[in-house]
Amino acid sequence: MPAKVTWNGRAFLEHVIANVQDGVDEGAILMQREVKAILTRYSSLGGRKASTPAKALGLDSGTLNRSIQIDRRNIGDRAQPRAKVGSNLVYAAIHEFGGVAGHGARIPKRPYMRPALANARSKVVSAIDAAIIRAIGSFKGVR
Repeated sequence: MPAKVTWNGRAFLEHVIANVQDGVDEGAILMQREVKAILTRYSSLGGRKASTPAKALGLDSGTLNRSIQIDRRNIGDRAQPRAKVGSNLVYAAIHEFGGVAGHGARIPKRPYMRPALANARSKVVSAIDAAIIRAIGSFKGVR
């Protein structure tokens, strides 16, 4: 008598997605740490001069550093696990990209998010890869 194997593809996909979100969350934590490290490294509170256009943004009060948060709300489609790392401060983006402030002052770009992503990218990808491997290894949906 032949053996019967039943594959539950939908359950597998749901299992993987749920586990990948854990990897995305872990990657977001790694990214948040790297952003804060970059901001702290160039902190004017740490005894260094305030930032110049050629350097990363200096911390005058630490508010930007403290504002770097992770938004874990599932944004959009549940089948696309994601997390956002960033700041909700009005001035966060203008320091990252540069531009003209509301009062007309030119603010040079002093990136801190993009260098953090470049530094953390391989660790973030590894966290997501590990979550996928764990998900595949722990799936019990074949009967």
